[in-house]
Amino acid sequence: MKPMPTGEIRCRMKTEPALGMRTKSVHVTKANDLTWQGQFHCHHQLLESYVVVAGKIGMVSWDGTKVKSKVVLQGDRLIFFPGVWHDICTTPEAEFVTLQVSKPDVILEKDREVLEDLPPAVSAEMQRVLRLLLSF
Repeated sequence: MKPMPTGEIRCRMKTEPALGMRTKSVHVTKANDLTWQGQFHCHHQLLESYVVVAGKIGMVSWDGTKVKSKVVLQGDRLIFFPGVWHDICTTPEAEFVTLQVSKPDVILEKDREVLEDLPPAVSAEMQRVLRLLLSF
């Protein structure tokens, strides 16, 4: 169990590569505030899935061309395939599970690239999602 700088409480289960399992980690998260979860990033070999257990979260994704966004409510899920840039915005009532899946030989910590300079369309969409979450 690990408290994050953003106020989230994150419980992480990691599987051992020696087991040959595809599931890399599972996070069960509860947020304390309306905040973007981390950095706008992508995974090159990892599939990342979010399931909202309670509350709502917002997301913005970018495939290098098109920006997408969505508010995800309790019972819904998001899936980010390898190569898709993304970040999620948590809300105080949000509880969600993150499942990261890849081939057994992929090292979780090395399969993440952060986009330092956001394209203007991505920044604008992130602001729009924040306003949308505040209006619920």
